[in-house]
Amino acid sequence: MLNNMKTMLGLVLVLAGLVYYLVNKDSSNGATGEGAWLLPQLQGDVTGELTALKISKGEEHLVMIKKGQQWYVEGGFYADTAPMMQLLQALRAAEKIEAKTSNPENFKQLGLGDDDLKVTLMAGEKVLAAVHLGKKATAPGASFARLGGKDQTWLVTAIDQVAFMSDDWTLKTLIDESAEQVVQVRIDNGSAAVIEINRDPISGTWSLASLPEDKQVKVDAPLLSMASGLASFTIETAMPVDLADKALKISADYQLTTGESIAVKVYQHAADYFVTMNLDKYKNWMFKIPSYKFDALNKSMSDFIEDKVESTATVETPDTQS
Repeated sequence: MLNNMKTMLGLVLVLAGLVYYLVNKDSSNGATGEGAWLLPQLQGDVTGELTALKISKGEEHLVMIKKGQQWYVEGGFYADTAPMMQLLQALRAAEKIEAKTSNPENFKQLGLGDDDLKVTLMAGEKVLAAVHLGKKATAPGASFARLGGKDQTWLVTAIDQVAFMSDDWTLKTLIDESAEQVVQVRIDNGSAAVIEINRDPISGTWSLASLPEDKQVKVDAPLLSMASGLASFTIETAMPVDLADKALKISADYQLTTGESIAVKVYQHAADYFVTMNLDKYKNWMFKIPSYKFDALNKSMSDFIEDKVESTATVETPDTQS
């Protein structure tokens, strides 16, 4: 009987030791975090759930919000989703390398204080993730991070620096239609003749309409450049439409292969230029553009044609005196 009790006690001690080992092993792995995701809750497809992305720094806040299927900078224009998706992918891919300080007095040294940069992802009222993103580490390919509300800091696989200016998150490319997607362009800058160019559906070559009989198209006429007016159409800033003190300078109309017509109107106020577009998503907005974009659209017929040159080639006759 005594031997049986000793055997049972021995088994209990062995099991207790095994449990202690496993608990401490798991705890140790959790502390170092090596190979663990910084934000495991982002490993599923959470893009569809996301309704807001907040970037805060001290008392300043920048918020991108989703309305329907569109993203906006809160209180402003459409948001550029490319840097948003890049940030989301970087957060999803970030792995813990090593646990660092958990002393709040040391957070500022790593750029991880409560008033340092913090990114928060929201799904409705639910916080999907909140994380402070700190300085780059001396170790290559690493930076510091701290989960919101937590004292433990981490060395993680590097997350690129996050911009905090609203302009960096605002949509800058309004439209991007190459010349191959355009079949007709009409430019009216108030001069005597409206310029119209058309693309041949078979050869793809561009030709100038209404060419006077005594004129010819210049060899270096900017037909393709004119047809590319909607390619990577970028802006400086967006603002609500207000044309009260602005003079219409150019009307540019583009007919696309899809049958859609895009009308771009260019206005001037002092030394500044603004455009409007007839697209539904931009109907309440006007956009400031750089002067070089105005120059690219401000074309007259004289830029395309010149006086016709008659052929002066002579025909040589045979020498009859041989």
